[in-house]
Amino acid sequence: MNSIYYLSILNVPNCKQELDAVGFAVKCSDSRLTVQQQYIFNSVLSIFGKNVKENIRFLINFNEGKQPLVLDAIKEAKLPCLMDSKGLPCHQKFNNGAIYVSNQDTDDEYSPIEWKNGMKNFKLFFDGLSSMPTTSLQMTKEVLENRKCLENQLGFMQNRIEKQLMKKKELENIEELIAVHEEEVERNKNFETKVQVPTKEKIAVESQSALNCMKCEITCHYPCNPNLWGSLCPAYWKLEDFAPDITDVVQRIINRTMNPDESNVDSIRKELLFDVAGLFIKTAKNVYNLTCKVCPGQCSSMEHKNEDSRWECGQIEETITIDDVRKKYKDAKGKQLNAEELKKALQEDNDKINSEIFEATKLITEYSNVLKNKALLPGDPLTTVEYITMMIENEKKEKKSGYVERIKGLEDVQTKAKFHASQSKS
Repeated sequence: MNSIYYLSILNVPNCKQELDAVGFAVKCSDSRLTVQQQYIFNSVLSIFGKNVKENIRFLINFNEGKQPLVLDAIKEAKLPCLMDSKGLPCHQKFNNGAIYVSNQDTDDEYSPIEWKNGMKNFKLFFDGLSSMPTTSLQMTKEVLENRKCLENQLGFMQNRIEKQLMKKKELENIEELIAVHEEEVERNKNFETKVQVPTKEKIAVESQSALNCMKCEITCHYPCNPNLWGSLCPAYWKLEDFAPDITDVVQRIINRTMNPDESNVDSIRKELLFDVAGLFIKTAKNVYNLTCKVCPGQCSSMEHKNEDSRWECGQIEETITIDDVRKKYKDAKGKQLNAEELKKALQEDNDKINSEIFEATKLITEYSNVLKNKALLPGDPLTTVEYITMMIENEKKEKKSGYVERIKGLEDVQTKAKFHASQSKS
C-alpha cells in the first residue's frame, strides 16, 4: 500500500486525526483465511500504529447462532486484535437474511426471531462502538514515516554495502598478490594484476524521475515524483522537522477558544495571530531548508535535483600495478613501505571497511526495529547478526556476479557482529 498517499491524507488540514474503529467483514463458516484475505488484512493493518489494536473488530456475517469457525482462522493467522474473556478475537455477529424477508407471510415463524436477533446484534455492535477508546493517529503517522524512510535507507545502504564488499575484495586480492611476490616487492620490482573495482555511472530512466545529489553523485530517492512537495520526499522526511510545534499551537488555540474571556477577546485574537504566524514562519523555514537523510554528506535540498537519470553502482575489471599501490600508500603514510608494511596498511583498510559495513547493517537493523516497536504488525526484533544472515541467504538465492566473494565478505562482517553481540551480553 502507498504509505506516502496515506500520510499525505493525514496531513491534510481539517483531516480527522482520530479513529474509532477498524472493521473487517468475514464469513462465519470460513475455517481458514485465503492468501488473498491475509494479504488484504495485513496490507490494511500494516499502516497503523500498535495503539489501534483495541479498535479492531471482526464483523462476522452469515451467522446462525453457533460459534463462528472464522474466529479460529483469525487466531491461526495471528492478526493483531483485542481478545475477549473467552480468548477469542473481539467480534460482532450478524445475519442479515431477515432484512429481505416479507413481513406479510404469516406462516413464517423464524424470520421475526431472526429479525429480532439481528437488531440485538446491531445494538451490541453500536454499544460496543461507543465504549471503544478513540485512538489518536499520531503513531500511525510515525509508522508511515518510518516505513518509507526505512525503505529508502535500506535501498541506499544495500548499494553502499555492495560497493564496500567489492572494495574489500579488491584489497584482499592485492594483499594476496603482495604475499605471493613478497621478494619482488622488497626489491622494488614492478608487476601488474587484474582486480574488480567498484564503479558508478548515470543511466537514463524512462517515464521516471530520480532525486540526485549533485555533490555526492548518488541517487537519494528513486523513483521520485518531481512534483512532490519536498517535505513528503522520503530523502528529507522527518515530520518533527516539518512542523515541530503544530500540536502545541493547535492545543493552545483549542484551550483559548473553548473558554474565551469576553472582556479580553482582542488580546486573545492577537496572541492566536502571533502563534499562527510564528508557526507558519518556522514551518516555511524548515520546508525550504531541508537536509537529505540519505546521502553521505547530508547535503541540503539546494544540492539536489530531480533528473531523468540515476546513479547506479557496478564493477569492472581493471589492471593495476604494484607501483600504483606503493604510490597510493606512500602519499598516505608519507614514506615508502616495504612488503610487510604494505600488507599491514591493506589490512587496516580492510578492517575499516568491515567496520563501515557492520555500522551500516547495524543502522538498518535499528531502523527496522524502530518500525517494529511502533507498528501494529511488529514481528520479532531483528539483530544485526540475523540481518547479515538474511543478506547472505539472499546472495545465495540470487547468485549475481561476484556473489561468492560478497558472501565471504559478509561472513567476515558477521564474525565481527557476533563478537559485538557477545560483548554486549557479558
